[in-house]
Amino acid sequence: MAYQARRIKQHTEEFELVNDDGSIYKKFVVPINVEGFGRRLSQKYVSFQRIVQEGMAIKRSTENSESLPENTDQIYQLVGEATVDLLYAVFGNDAKEIIDFYGENYIEMLQQIMPFVEHVLQQVRSLGKIERKNAIKSYTNR
Repeated sequence: MAYQARRIKQHTEEFELVNDDGSIYKKFVVPINVEGFGRRLSQKYVSFQRIVQEGMAIKRSTENSESLPENTDQIYQLVGEATVDLLYAVFGNDAKEIIDFYGENYIEMLQQIMPFVEHVLQQVRSLGKIERKNAIKSYTNR
């Protein structure tokens, strides 16, 4: 009998952009794998969270002030760039279509898309645990 090497089942998640009338504008299929995709997504998510936390710290430090901090525009730009990086990590080149769908409404985009991004990240982490257990099991059963 010949030795067989198999591919692991490809996991995917579906994401739909929905118009304000309830009609589906576009459906995306996001392939989920632990290797390159998972690492890239985790790095971008951590970077995004760090930038958002820094922005929140600056906001808290100036809450009693009448004026915004001088670097407010820079903070918004960094959060925007981190958001775009995160979207490209999840959706690849389809991120541009998602960004175009929301136009200049970045806050709405974040509110609508971040739950999906966090769900995908959780899926990647769960799959990573399973794959690590399976790899250890395959080497210890020899």
